[in-house]
Amino acid sequence: MKRDICWVAHERYDEKAELNLICFPYAGGSASFFAPFKRSIDKTINLWPVLYPGREKNAGVPNFNSIEETAQAFVDANPWLFEKRYALLGHCTGALMAYEVALAAEKDYGAAPCLFFASSAPAPCCEQFFQKDRISGEELTERMIESGMIDRDFAEGEAFSTYYLPLLQEDLKMHTKYTPQQPYSQMKTRAVVLYGDEDPLLQNPDAIHGWNRFAEYGVASVAFPGGHFYLSSCREQVGQAICRALSEERFNRI
Repeated sequence: MKRDICWVAHERYDEKAELNLICFPYAGGSASFFAPFKRSIDKTINLWPVLYPGREKNAGVPNFNSIEETAQAFVDANPWLFEKRYALLGHCTGALMAYEVALAAEKDYGAAPCLFFASSAPAPCCEQFFQKDRISGEELTERMIESGMIDRDFAEGEAFSTYYLPLLQEDLKMHTKYTPQQPYSQMKTRAVVLYGDEDPLLQNPDAIHGWNRFAEYGVASVAFPGGHFYLSSCREQVGQAICRALSEERFNRI
């Protein structure tokens, strides 16, 4: 099916920038989630929040059937994003999309990310939070509340039930059937796991260290105060950590 898709939104671009930071939101999320990073990410870095089908400018555009299909479509449609040094950032399930994009970009363009940031994202080899069994919207909402992914006040609001929950359920049709191909393909880069110190999904050390199986050059981690959506209250600190990691990577490369 041919889709007319606007793949990025809320971006910040300067042709003189040294690097493209491509950001993938969580299931049910949108590009606007990363828009505040314009204030905390250095201006030598282009910010490219990814806009999935079904939201904002893509309202009414049908979703893809799989994470792999979505990732390949993104890479095919945006070769220019991989023409200069680039890094990937995925929040929660967005890290799975970012991982598949990294593999597709390396296969098609010979371009590996200089760094891979996995935010609030256990390694793909870990047990999924969203199990493969079908659950109702009410059960899904309650599970997210219990995990700290959303608070009850937000879940009881009209915006969640009429807009965010349907998007989340549609996205999860892809995510719950995703299993990384084995043997696992390693990105030719280093992974940096960013997470909230109260996030129940990252309390098991294997959730962090498991990224070693997907990143050839190892894994580092940085903890911040908060839970699964620590980003909302720590954007400045996270932006500084990302810029610092990218600067160190560039220095080590030289």
